[in-house]
Amino acid sequence: MPKGPWLSWLERLDGIEEVVGSSPTGSTMAKRIFLTGLRPTATALHLGNYLGAIRDVLAIQEKGAPFFLFVADLHGLTTEDPQKVAANREKILLTYLAAGVDPQKTIIYYQSALAEETLLLEIFLSRFFSVAQALRVPTLKEKVRQPRQASLFLLRYPALMAADILIQRATHIPVGKDQEAHLEVSQLLARQFNRHFGYLFPIPRPYQTQGVKIIALDGQGKMSKSRPQGAIFLNDHPEEAKQKIRRAVTETLAKPPKEMSPAVASLFLLGESFANRQEKEQLANMRQEYFRGTLKFVHLKEVVGQAVGRFLVDFQRRYQSWQQKPKLLATILEEGNRRAKRHAQETWQLVAAKTGFTLPRS
Repeated sequence: MPKGPWLSWLERLDGIEEVVGSSPTGSTMAKRIFLTGLRPTATALHLGNYLGAIRDVLAIQEKGAPFFLFVADLHGLTTEDPQKVAANREKILLTYLAAGVDPQKTIIYYQSALAEETLLLEIFLSRFFSVAQALRVPTLKEKVRQPRQASLFLLRYPALMAADILIQRATHIPVGKDQEAHLEVSQLLARQFNRHFGYLFPIPRPYQTQGVKIIALDGQGKMSKSRPQGAIFLNDHPEEAKQKIRRAVTETLAKPPKEMSPAVASLFLLGESFANRQEKEQLANMRQEYFRGTLKFVHLKEVVGQAVGRFLVDFQRRYQSWQQKPKLLATILEEGNRRAKRHAQETWQLVAAKTGFTLPRS
């Protein structure tokens, strides 16, 4: 992955072996450990979250590699009230399951279940990362423009994200463009630790996914939880979603365009992501109509609305089904937490052996 310009001034470390492990079967996927997570900062995720993150989890889990999928409740505390985070984290768990994540193939857990191991590792990693470096991370830089309102915990975000990745010794991270800088921090800190204490952590690599960026229906940036008027949420009533799509910003076709506007391209992406065979054919024809300058956007919105509405009906049915199985949910979460914590404890023991810093017995 090309290095972002923000890292050009950081110390670059060469010669660190980037072995991701070995497998008796020799399988490429068997050598990989995947990891990703979502913050529980809203009562529901939107279609941008689904297409940009969850859909990739479904594709990767079928390849048979270990996958750690967590609910980032500690990260949620950087900006949200603890009660809100606690209330929303089960909704993210339900969303994972309703979307088709298989707990037999993917380890699903709460980030807070590994708080001891993760925060201890964050302490060691933070020794290699200065405040000045943290403030250069683009996504963090945007959030701390008003330092009097930004919490100290927010400043720890990049190191904590690195600890999430390294505590599971993850090798591949499905990552969007807006998170590449955070992954580069994880790569840097893994190299720094390996250099100072001896090789332990594989250098986490970005995994190329099919994730797409969905433009907000009001045309204001990407679809976001913070602007519900431009987003379609997974718990929206299908008719409400269709109404939002009917109001979506498009453009005026005075003559055949040379390229498609981001807002219209995003509508096509939404439709094609959920369309059945007949709808895919209709959308393909509409693409041709668009470049001829003859497309009627009301027809495009109708087809997209049908496809999205059908997906929401199916998703919400599965969500409600899982919601009615509290004992099974508790079992899945308990088992996921246990497996993730056991692996994290193994990593911490290796860290303790490398650093010579062991915890006193209680």
